[in-house]
Order: sequence, then structure tokens, then C-alpha cells
Amino acid sequence: MAASKPDGGFRPALVGNGPKSLVNLIDTAQLLREGQQDAIVMFDASISGEGGYVESSSCFGPPDSKPLQKEVAKELDRARFIPALAHGKAVDVFFRGSVIFAIRDGRPQLQIFANQDRAELGRGSDYIQPQFILGTDDWEEAEPYLEVLRHHWKTGTAVVSIGVDTEGKRREMHLVREEPKGLNLGAALLKTFSTAKFIPAFRDGHVVATTFEMSDFMYGYRARR
Repeated sequence: MAASKPDGGFRPALVGNGPKSLVNLIDTAQLLREGQQDAIVMFDASISGEGGYVESSSCFGPPDSKPLQKEVAKELDRARFIPALAHGKAVDVFFRGSVIFAIRDGRPQLQIFANQDRAELGRGSDYIQPQFILGTDDWEEAEPYLEVLRHHWKTGTAVVSIGVDTEGKRREMHLVREEPKGLNLGAALLKTFSTAKFIPAFRDGHVVATTFEMSDFMYGYRARR
């Protein structure tokens, strides 16, 4: 992934390539011994602006990726990222990435991307999707929308499409889907991100405007990140 230098005062959080970078911590030889075949695992991580520490994380993938999931989850606890910058200042961000493990000619290969867009991943694009700046959302305003969810003690997921310009400003946003329907999940997420700010997307090392999808899992009163 490029974008190692700030562009217009912005730099996304990056995996990097140091000894504590995620790509160098994952034990591909061990995965090979455990019988892991070609697989993809996606992960979410809150990255601190001070030191690039992973403050919280989760990872998910298909059933045949269990060894890879376990390894990614373990090493995220130890990994250090290159911190994000907004207007030249370090900020905490929500990083969404993908780990692709493959075996070629009997040897394990590993790639990590800073996006979860399957079309971009299929092309192997140097694309970093917008990163949400933590603390710029408005969950207090969204909570009243989740009274129905709280009443029935349900959980659910909503997906929204968000347009972000080169200044990290949200330009348009709409609901893509919610499950289950009728519990105000989409309305809550739209309200939450009505004040959100982002590190803009980067493609081939340069800041670009883009539209991407963002999902959240909600339970009771708010979304889990």
C-alpha cells in the first residue's frame, strides 16, 4: 500500500513494513503446516493516532479460513500500524482491511489490503478506502431510533453507502440494506454518520474522492466497532 507521505494534510493508517507490522507478524509457515488453503479474512481495527496501537479489533471469514482468522486475530493484538493524519495531526481511525493467503508452487504468500471491496481485491488494486475518524459520529442522536431494537433485545446489521470527497467530507449517503427490517437500524446508522469525518480514499498513493459501503452490527442500543 502506498500513501506513505501525507497528501493535503491527510495520511491513512497503514500496515507498514516494520518488524511489528501485521504482514510480518503473521506466521505463514505455521498456517501451511496447519493445512490452511487459499483463503481471505477481513478485519476491522481501531487504530490509535498515538503509536499506531490496535485498541480493538475483530476478524471474520468463511469456515475454511479458521486457521487464518485465528492467526490474524492473535497478531492484531501485537501489531503496530503507521498512524493516520488529518490536516497534519494524528487521529484515531477505524481501519477496515483484508488478508489474502495463498499457496503458490507449494509456498505460502500473504497480502494485506486496506479495503474490503471485493472488486478492488480481485484486481489487487492499490486502494485504501476512506477511514472513519473515531469520535466524529453522533451515537447519542441515533440511540432513540433503536428503541424497537432494545425493546425486543434483537441484534442486526445495516449497510450504508457513503460518498467521501478529497477533503474527507461526507457528500452523500444512503441505506443499502438492513437486516432484520423494521427495527430502524438503517435510520440509526444514517443518523450516526451524519456528522462523521473521514480520512479520504487513496488510490496509487494519491488522495481521491470515492463512494464506498460501510456496515455496522448493532445490538440493543448502539453499533459494535
